[in-house]
Amino acid sequence: MQYAYTTIAFVILFVSSCKKPTTQPEQSFKQVTKISSSPTDFRSFTYDANKRLTNHTIQFVNGNDVSMMSVNYFYIDGIISTSSSQGGSIFYETEGSQVKVVRSFRPMGSAISTLYYTYNSNGQLIEWREKFGQPQIDEPKESKQTFEYYADGNLKRMLYYLKMTNDGPFTLSGSTVYDQYDQFKNPEISFLGTIYLPSVVFQKNNARRVRYYAANGENYQTITFNFTYDADGYPATKLYKDDRSTVPILFTYSYQ
Repeated sequence: MQYAYTTIAFVILFVSSCKKPTTQPEQSFKQVTKISSSPTDFRSFTYDANKRLTNHTIQFVNGNDVSMMSVNYFYIDGIISTSSSQGGSIFYETEGSQVKVVRSFRPMGSAISTLYYTYNSNGQLIEWREKFGQPQIDEPKESKQTFEYYADGNLKRMLYYLKMTNDGPFTLSGSTVYDQYDQFKNPEISFLGTIYLPSVVFQKNNARRVRYYAANGENYQTITFNFTYDADGYPATKLYKDDRSTVPILFTYSYQ
C-alpha cells in the first residue's frame, strides 16, 4: 500500500493524444473547470478573479454509493496558505512561491503527517518526504517519493519508498514511468493527492502512456490515453484504456 498518497487513486491521471490538429494554434491560456466521465464521476475546479485555484472537487461512484471530496484553498498575499476539506486541514509553509512544508491535521486537530519538499535549480520538485504523526505498529513511519524529468521538463519517472522503522532505511515500494508524450498543452493542474503545489508543473504536455512497476521491477499495469482536441489545441476528450480491463472510459473536458 502506498501510504504516501491520499486515497483518491484517480486524482493523478495523465493523458495522451490520438487525433491531433496538424498545427497547434497560439492561444491564451485556458483553465480547465471540469473533467468528467459521467454526471456522477468527475473532477471540478473553481478559480478566483486572479485565476488562483480555490476549490477542487472529486466525485465518483463507489459501489452503490457516490463518494465526494471537496477541498478549498486559501491564499495570503497571493501565496497559498491553507486548505480544508471534510478530511481535515492542511497548512502550507512557503519560500517565495514554492511550498516547502505541508502539515496536515484531522478535523479534531490531531496530526496526520508533515511533508517536506525539495526542488532543483530549475524549480522542479525532485523529492518529498512524509513523516506520519501517529503511525500504527505495522505501518510505515515515513514515506518518500522522488521525481525525474525529461530535458523538455515533462515528468519521466516517480519512485516510491517506505521506512517501516524510525531508524531503518527507506525501501523501494514501486515506481511510475511516463514514457510517451505529445506536443500539446496539458491543462491539468499538478496535485500530490489533494495537496496543491502552485509552482509545480509535472507535465507541460500530455503523457500518452503510463506504466506502473512493483518494487521487483514487474510491470503490473499499463494505461494509455487517446485524445481529441478543440480548435485551440487543448484536450476535448480523453479515452482511458487500462490493460487490466476491457472497458475504456471516455472523459470530457470543460474550460473557462
